[in-house]
Amino acid sequence: MAKAVWHSWTKGGRKSLAAVLSLLLAVAPAYAQEDQAIAVPSGQQITLTEQFLEPQENGEMWFRMRFLAPQIGTADDQMTYEKSEADFLYLCQSVALKQLDEAGKSAQAIIITLMDRPVDFGASDPQATQFFEAFRPENATCMWEDL
Repeated sequence: MAKAVWHSWTKGGRKSLAAVLSLLLAVAPAYAQEDQAIAVPSGQQITLTEQFLEPQENGEMWFRMRFLAPQIGTADDQMTYEKSEADFLYLCQSVALKQLDEAGKSAQAIIITLMDRPVDFGASDPQATQFFEAFRPENATCMWEDL
């Protein structure tokens, strides 16, 4: 399982190791940690695999949280998007906003990803199921966003 770490991405690649380490030392996530199951409204147990701030070309900062949710899928007996929909808002408001606040960071968008198997960020895996939702943090709450 990948560690739940903070890192920033730049257009040309990762920032320096020193910058990443300073972020890691500044942040001690209390709400979502590696291998810690998180109960969500749908009843499925998910785990945080990765979190990072991602600068955008327009100057915005996006906060991405990626969760392993092995029960998701498109079959009726799986956790479909519809069955998982409430989980996105819960994760944004109860986990992502708290992580940002604890770290003293801000973002213009929060992107929540649920995946049925680990998939490297930006990689394609035709066998994997991934659900995504975007939110705009506003007045200490998460507003659905169409990015």
